[in-house]
Amino acid sequence: MRIAIALTALLATFISTSAQQLLTIGETYDFEPGDEFHFKHTTSAPPNAQRFVVADKYYSDGGLTVNYIRDFSNYSSVFVTQPEPHLEYTFWTYTDTVQYTKLDNTVNTLEYGPEYDYFESYTTPLYCDSLMNELQFITLDLGVEFDLYSVVYGKGLGRTFEQFEPADPVFNSGYSWHMFYYQKNGEACGTPDTLTTFVSVTEMPAMTITLAPNPVTDELHLSASQHINATCWMMDASGRTVETVIINGTRCGINTQNLPIGLYYLFVDAPGMPQIFRFLKE
Repeated sequence: MRIAIALTALLATFISTSAQQLLTIGETYDFEPGDEFHFKHTTSAPPNAQRFVVADKYYSDGGLTVNYIRDFSNYSSVFVTQPEPHLEYTFWTYTDTVQYTKLDNTVNTLEYGPEYDYFESYTTPLYCDSLMNELQFITLDLGVEFDLYSVVYGKGLGRTFEQFEPADPVFNSGYSWHMFYYQKNGEACGTPDTLTTFVSVTEMPAMTITLAPNPVTDELHLSASQHINATCWMMDASGRTVETVIINGTRCGINTQNLPIGLYYLFVDAPGMPQIFRFLKE
């Protein structure tokens, strides 16, 4: 059986153990307009970055839910061998709205559930001595082996690291990404990725895609600022596709009544700008 281990690859620098207390959702997702965050996928991925700036913040549901409007500026690249080996870059921008509710709940409730297999609270110079919560979840795969899901949250930083290690990578793909730069209240930590143009650039049109509510109970609503015809795959936390829907227009409703409670992903294969959303079913 695989046991929980520290994220030594990411947190190779010295860490200082703190009191073993879980952060709340409100403490974790405490952003202000102007805050900026940069992420990258690290699982055998060529140069890439997901970058967003918090454009606005407002409360709803009588102050019980916080909403953030985020402006993204991302890029990805692929290795091309012809006519000679080189990288081709694609850039795209979009705006979305994300909401967090039950702000007094602890961050472990954002994952598979309140139970976890490993927990550590510490500060690290990697994120300028911010308070971090590391959680790991071990889940049974095919009734034989165990998958390992790891996540790190930072106080005022949101989710800074996520990794999925399947027991059998042949049937289930793993992934890993982490935050490498942030700026809050005018103070920066890390080195920003400022790449904006490159040879062989393909510019994508700006489009806003919104997913709400999150968490969801009965129906998930997908809205787009432009007419799109796209296939959407809903996947559970293990990466298994549980439903496929088509959006043809600007709005689409997805029935979630029969989904088991837990963490899900919605991959929207929008032409020219595929996006992945993460949501929680209650």
